[in-house]
Amino acid sequence: MIYFPETVDELARLSGEIRAGGTALHDRRRLGLSHGPLIDLRNIVALENLNLSKPSIGAMVTLEHLGEHPWIQKNYAALAEAIAHIATPQIRRVATVGGNLLQRNRCWYYREKDLECYKKGGDHCSARREGQVYDVCWDLGPCITPHPSTLGVVFLAYDAVVQTLKSPGLSIEQLFGDGRSASCDHYLPASDILCAVELPPPVPEVSGYRRVSDRTFAAWPLIEMVVRLQGEQYISHAHIAVGGIASVPVRLAWVEDFLTGQPLEQMVFSRAADLAADPIVATELVASSKYKLVLLKNCLQALLQTCAHSLQRSC
Repeated sequence: MIYFPETVDELARLSGEIRAGGTALHDRRRLGLSHGPLIDLRNIVALENLNLSKPSIGAMVTLEHLGEHPWIQKNYAALAEAIAHIATPQIRRVATVGGNLLQRNRCWYYREKDLECYKKGGDHCSARREGQVYDVCWDLGPCITPHPSTLGVVFLAYDAVVQTLKSPGLSIEQLFGDGRSASCDHYLPASDILCAVELPPPVPEVSGYRRVSDRTFAAWPLIEMVVRLQGEQYISHAHIAVGGIASVPVRLAWVEDFLTGQPLEQMVFSRAADLAADPIVATELVASSKYKLVLLKNCLQALLQTCAHSLQRSC
């Protein structure tokens, strides 16, 4: 059975699994990991609103529409850049902001219906037995698969707030948690509905996005990163968020603290990269993916250099 509500109030009265663009859900249905009635959001026009005055992004705004919007490209460059690297043009045409944030993890063991998994109600992590290149590097908890949401990384770097039917605002950290949950990919209750994502007002800055993957297009990243810098000759504010390293997107707050007040110099960037690979958020490393520390350092150093050059040209 499929329901087609036309308002958020009507949606709130229904029970079932929500379908937005369907690019992630249909795969799980095919694998037998999703059952029961569906609630299709295509007729709820209120969720498609892109309000630039706040700015607020409706949960049903497509990745294509958001990433190709000139105002977003001008004021939130890293967001537009990141979207351009997600999946394929065909998928971005139907995939939605809410769907990208709330998708389930892409672990091969989770998606094999005959294997045990914490996130399927099991009592162990099958991925730990074998190890694979996509595993997280920092071992925060039971699950060692990174959350697949690129937008989660970007919105974390932008200090975005998630608006839901029952909450006036959840930070990205509150939505995803600390990565130590054995059973869920996010903390939005099944009875709640993600309605919009609100960004802070744009500020003068330079920003960039970079991912490392095993092929150029349509591949899940091994790691991905967003860097935002403000300042002139010295860095006044730094925002750095990383995906693929832990089971949730992570802010490198200790690296941001180090960069604040520092000059735009190569030696500073090199030191920041070393600090990034020496985390205070995790004491254990996953053996199969320790190589990601090298990717993390190189990615951060390259992004800092790119942003610094842009800042210096604008001065």
